[in-house]
Amino acid sequence: MPAGRINIGVPYYTRGWQGVTGGTNGLWGQAALPDQSKCPPGTGGGTVQKCGAGAVGIDNLWHDLDVASKEVPAGSNPLWHTMNLASGRPGSYLAAYGLNPATNPADQLTGTYVRNYDATLVAPWLWNAQKKVFLSIEDEQSLGVKAQYVADRGIGGVMFWEFAGDYAFDTARNEYFIGNTLTALLYNKLKTAPAYGNRLTSATLPAETLDIGFALAGFALGDSNYPITPKLTLTNNSTQTLPGGAEFQFDVPTAIPSTVTDQSGFGLTVISNGSNPSGNNVGGLKSDFHRASFKLPSWQSLAPGASVTLTINYYLPMPMPSNWTVTFNGRSYALAQEARRGGVPAAAAAKASTAKAATTAVRK
Repeated sequence: MPAGRINIGVPYYTRGWQGVTGGTNGLWGQAALPDQSKCPPGTGGGTVQKCGAGAVGIDNLWHDLDVASKEVPAGSNPLWHTMNLASGRPGSYLAAYGLNPATNPADQLTGTYVRNYDATLVAPWLWNAQKKVFLSIEDEQSLGVKAQYVADRGIGGVMFWEFAGDYAFDTARNEYFIGNTLTALLYNKLKTAPAYGNRLTSATLPAETLDIGFALAGFALGDSNYPITPKLTLTNNSTQTLPGGAEFQFDVPTAIPSTVTDQSGFGLTVISNGSNPSGNNVGGLKSDFHRASFKLPSWQSLAPGASVTLTINYYLPMPMPSNWTVTFNGRSYALAQEARRGGVPAAAAAKASTAKAATTAVRK
């Protein structure tokens, strides 16, 4: 899809754990609930996949209650609360959220919450070494980087949840509370950004289109669904016959490996590998697409109204291949099914070309 149809989601809230061990200041540490028989419904229950020990009390201000009216451990907080924790302020609002520091030690402000930041992850967090509590957060530094990424990549914008989690310092209260610091940052970063991307690709595709339909079907289920091997069917809805050797090309996202092939003898292969040169995705994907190609067998033409089916092979889920072209008899066409802006049906283009030639001849 065009980049402009994508909105990046950012949180104005936290998640967090208690009893964290290992990692660096909690990052990449582990925090399994000590008593796995008390895991929330739908979590844990295995020797490997254990449920986590979610943070509670003052580290879980925006908590839910279970069916027994007990606090659900989740480390869920508005960002203005974590700003207070980081500055050593207990918050004057605790009672309004069901906390009682006088009777519950978990609701008391103890230890020191130290902000950490990982530039590779573009992620800040708070670490309380005394309590072994880790709280993921968002702040101006991390959100500024993400807003710039949105502007640079032509992405449509940012969606955040929720507005009431944004913060500002309230001098009358002498603490952080609901504000618009992050929302204002997003506005100021994006108001001068270039127009968002409104095309499926930055590559130049043929202006002429040919009415050839394409569809994926026959996805296997259960243990037979890997590798992923659906049937790709091409249907010639045009008035032209495609000869043997006609070449089809399309794009698939770089979010999947470049090992796209077929099982039907059409020679499907990736002709332009868009994978990151580093071999990993740290810092994001540098390219949008892999370009793949296959050809009709030399002995097989595709007449008007006819269809051909091949089994394709890939290893991670992907959307429908896009940016299709077909080339034969020295000419290339985009496929009409994609309904591109400015696309001209091949017959109309030929008619316009003939009319232009005739007009030129008369003028001469």
